Amino acid sequence: MLHWHCASNLFIFMQKIYFTLLLVLSVYCAQATTYIGYQVLSYSGNDVNLRIWSNCPTPFGDGVSAQLRYGVNPSYSYTGFITGIYDDTGYPGANYRNDITVPGSATDIYVELAICDYGTNNNCYNYTGFPAQNFVAAGPLPVTLLSFEAKKTAQNTVELTWQTAMERNNDYFEVEYATDMQQWSVIGTVDGSENSGVVRTYTFVHENAASGDNYYRLRQVDNDGRAEYTVARKVVVDNKATTKVSPNPVLDAQVNIALDKTNTGTAQIRLFDLMGRVVLERMIEAENQQVFTLDLSAVPNGVFLLQVNQEAAIRLVKG
Repeated sequence: MLHWHCASNLFIFMQKIYFTLLLVLSVYCAQATTYIGYQVLSYSGNDVNLRIWSNCPTPFGDGVSAQLRYGVNPSYSYTGFITGIYDDTGYPGANYRNDITVPGSATDIYVELAICDYGTNNNCYNYTGFPAQNFVAAGPLPVTLLSFEAKKTAQNTVELTWQTAMERNNDYFEVEYATDMQQWSVIGTVDGSENSGVVRTYTFVHENAASGDNYYRLRQVDNDGRAEYTVARKVVVDNKATTKVSPNPVLDAQVNIALDKTNTGTAQIRLFDLMGRVVLERMIEAENQQVFTLDLSAVPNGVFLLQVNQEAAIRLVKG
């Protein structure tokens, strides 16, 4: 009986170890890293500085490291692993970014991801293999972006300027805008140069920037539909609007607008969507009424910009 009792205890102990290992492995496998996309940051001579975006539910204390492989077997080249930075606002669906440099002539570029101690390449695990993470099938990168800048040029007006040094099958650029880095809207489209090997300069003017923070980014789209995002640029419009609105967000169809006492005569109230289109316009006699109610029942839910005369626009959320 003594021997049987010991064997029974050993069996129970081994069962516990088995189920513990299953639990550990299930957590381990659930932390696989997913490649999301890349951006061209800048160019250094003949090199391209890329930003690799990925998503991974890393445990506390861990981060994502990445390296690139390029060239053709058996003559592969490797960048070596680069540590990543947690960033869940810079690229849709991503929460890590790794900045890596490759030659501008690199072809057949693949990305490899791993979970490591945050800020280091130590104790790495869960390597994501190259074949499943091909992000440029062959050939050089489609668009060489030299710069992307945004600046305020007049009251409520922001000018975007960007330059390319090379374009390959570049169809168009979409200009995206947000006031909170979360709800992005397309406010314009600029045609690309298809194929070009010279420096090209593009501009876009946004005439309805809101008072406060304004964010802009480009979405470059190829002829085959592939698209890449640039980094976002921030412009602060400090023309403080004297008009006050409440409630904001608007939960029903009514919003109260309080005009500054300096507004006399006829006041023009305009509500824009983020593409700059007027969705509602009213004229009121400010001398007779300093506070009035605007009916938004005909306006769909969303983010808008409310402007009184030529004041800086106010971000207004309905719904």
